Amino acid sequence: MLELSAPISSKRKRIQIRWQGVISLFLCGFFIFIALAAPLLAPPDDPANPSNYKQISTSISRKPQAPSSEALLGTVDRSYDIYYSTIWGTRQSLVFGLSTALLTALIGTFIGTVSAYIGGNFDNVIMRITDAFLSFPTICAVALFTQLQAMLSPEQYGAILSIYGSSAVIEPNFLQKFILNINPIIMALVLFSWMPYARIIHTQVLEIKQTQYIDAAQVVGARGWRIIWKHIIPNAISPIIVLATRDIGRMVVVQATFTYIGMGGDSTWATILYLGSKWIIGPGGSLFDHWWVYLPITLMLVLFSISWNLLGDELNVYMNPQANGIKY
Repeated sequence: MLELSAPISSKRKRIQIRWQGVISLFLCGFFIFIALAAPLLAPPDDPANPSNYKQISTSISRKPQAPSSEALLGTVDRSYDIYYSTIWGTRQSLVFGLSTALLTALIGTFIGTVSAYIGGNFDNVIMRITDAFLSFPTICAVALFTQLQAMLSPEQYGAILSIYGSSAVIEPNFLQKFILNINPIIMALVLFSWMPYARIIHTQVLEIKQTQYIDAAQVVGARGWRIIWKHIIPNAISPIIVLATRDIGRMVVVQATFTYIGMGGDSTWATILYLGSKWIIGPGGSLFDHWWVYLPITLMLVLFSISWNLLGDELNVYMNPQANGIKY
């Protein structure tokens, strides 16, 4: 029977334990544990509909309160519990990072694989479109979708119609409903971050197409989708996994940045940092007098990004040991 799959060595690789790998696994596991155990670590007032923010007092005072038994990491503007938002913000950030990176990787992998496999003029057109998307800044996409979402809101849409003398109530169509209900940050990141995946997988597929086991599969009449799914993707997916792992942390940092500067998004960590920013850089602000309004969440944000980048580096070393000078 003719073997169509790529040859696999019978010797199993022995995983070399590196300190970077141990740290990355520990940190990633730490964040995953916090995200899963959030209801136990920081019980919400309404378990059926938990919020990422919790006020521990009805006081309207905006002055941050130092850490205490009631608020382990202190409070920020309007008595928001920083510890509570740190825990639930971890869950929100992990879900956002994983979902956005996964969607981006799937779109880029699909486009790059199909384009390279079909080839010819179709491939040239798709790659030129990819290059065009690369030239469009993500921040412009976020601004575009945020403004578009605001314009299509029922209040704004009705105001626009009234300017032209129309009082009719027009139901939004499917596309308008989709834009109104989607997170503009997610939409911008997914639609304008898939290009590196497409170009990487495109290069991989072009090389794999020239191998003998692909020729053998075509000779025996294997269908194109079967060749792609069973023979090409498994042998080309390694760099995509590495890039997607690194992108988990990057997506969260980008979301936090846009939320902090007021361009949309709902990053819990960035919202708490924004609420406490006036006590750091405002009149009378100090990095030392109110350290709790920025230090815990800043550390979480930095460590979250570092952990997934380290994990991506370790996956790259494991999947390409010879290219990285590692012997197993």
